[in-house]
Amino acid sequence: MKQLPLPSLQIFRQLVDHGPKIATTSSKGGFNLTYSEILQESALIAARLGRTVISSPSTSPSTFRPIALLAPQDHTFCLGFMGVLQAGGAVVPIYSRSPQREIEFILQDSGCAQVLLHPEFRSNLTPLLRGSKGLDIEVVDLIPGTDQSDLEKIAAMRMGKDKAAMLGHQYSEIVEWIESSENADAVVVYTSGTTGRPKGVVKTHAQLAEMCKGVVKAWNYAPTDRVLEFLPLHHLHGLLNKCLAVLWAGGVVEFLGSANANAIWDRLADPTKPMLSMFHAVPTIYALMLEELESGRMDEASQKRALQHLRQMRLIVSGSAALPQCRFLKWEALTGHRILERYGTTEAGMILSNPLTPVSSRFPGHVGAPFPGVDVRLVDPETEADVTREPGKQGEVRVRSEHGLFSRYHNRSEVTRKAFDEDNWYKTGDLGKYDPEKGFKIVGRLSADILNSGGYKISALEIEAAIQEHEQVAEVVVLGRCHSKWGDEVVAVVRIKETAMRSANVSGNPLEKRTGLLTTEGLHDFLASRLASHMLPRTMYIVNLIPKNAMGKVDKRVLLEQLGK
Repeated sequence: MKQLPLPSLQIFRQLVDHGPKIATTSSKGGFNLTYSEILQESALIAARLGRTVISSPSTSPSTFRPIALLAPQDHTFCLGFMGVLQAGGAVVPIYSRSPQREIEFILQDSGCAQVLLHPEFRSNLTPLLRGSKGLDIEVVDLIPGTDQSDLEKIAAMRMGKDKAAMLGHQYSEIVEWIESSENADAVVVYTSGTTGRPKGVVKTHAQLAEMCKGVVKAWNYAPTDRVLEFLPLHHLHGLLNKCLAVLWAGGVVEFLGSANANAIWDRLADPTKPMLSMFHAVPTIYALMLEELESGRMDEASQKRALQHLRQMRLIVSGSAALPQCRFLKWEALTGHRILERYGTTEAGMILSNPLTPVSSRFPGHVGAPFPGVDVRLVDPETEADVTREPGKQGEVRVRSEHGLFSRYHNRSEVTRKAFDEDNWYKTGDLGKYDPEKGFKIVGRLSADILNSGGYKISALEIEAAIQEHEQVAEVVVLGRCHSKWGDEVVAVVRIKETAMRSANVSGNPLEKRTGLLTTEGLHDFLASRLASHMLPRTMYIVNLIPKNAMGKVDKRVLLEQLGK
């Protein structure tokens, strides 16, 4: 008897194949969900949302049905995501810690008529649904409240009373496949907004599937993999690399619930928990983890267990921003791992990656070769000439894929058109260069990281990498501030390591100069043998905190405004 209606989409066929295997768990323990349970519980969510036919926009132009998802960083996000897909909607994931104005913008810009809401975040949404805001949006509970029939069904599944959940290879026999189009819209992921207003990037089911398959193929994801998830799921790094691709391969996603360095080290040191096979993080997380290790707060036995845990992993990856070479080398000295650096965008997914093997071909500061099915070239943004193979030449990174990169920017047809060149290559807006031995290297963002100072074009990322080598520096951001003489005045914003601050007995105003701590003059002396004179920062600020978004990226426009105050 057919008991479970599912869209005939690649992602659901993959999940069905994994049947009774554990799919998600929590680092806190006591809660596991199997693939079978995810499919069945998300079917209940789809029923609450109301199912629509998943058809191609070319045959039914009005089928775009964006549904917002506001959920914690745990298994309920997976349930909500799959529930929206089953209902025929396009998931619009919203970060639960976003300020209300950002939530309001995404809801209005995407045109969501429904929001799938976890009760924990009802207070985030309530002010937007009444008063002057007056958003006309139906709120659907992600976790059933008074619906006793749903509660009973879920309880039955989790207690094993629903035999279908335990059938293993026979599980597919209870599925009723509903004809669905892979060309229908599946997800709307908003860009981080660090270089402009966030844009809704629309991807189809086919594009989502190809991204998952690309990650699985490039990094050999397998059912034996277990990944610790602590990155926000409203951006591709967490959503694709640490969640959807892991589920596609039949692995286990373990939700930590916090990106706190302390919590990560505690999990790695816990001898009662299963071993993790992979570790993905952004450079900020690696910086905070190393700083926490250097602080001496971790006891020797725990530190030894945690480092041994890392040494036994098969893969450690960094992305979403540039990883300073000094951290790459420090991590290698501690764990034996040469971190696999990669490069991607919201629009194109994963674009470049250092190789899985041989490990010796991973070069710090470089992001390797194109992902499976992806082509990359470098183009001079002024002449439009292809400079990929010209030694030492820099050019804009441009991308194309046989499977298509993204469908469009939602409600921005002109912006979508301008995002591609005449040959239909996507213009990333990032500047890069190519080395035949080491592969591609990202020089910086054309709009924010390439400074025009005193007639020179300067990479802010190159200056940041040099400053990061100073033993007192925990984090640094280099930016250009408008100047009547220099054009862009090179400014460095530095956060000093806690250990250095303690040893100097620092207190009081975080912007004042302190004996024994780094100064602008001291920084110039340090950089004199590392950088050309025109690249030296003319001003340096020492701060207690460098503001970042949920993905650990710095919004340089906001930082400039704060410095101006």
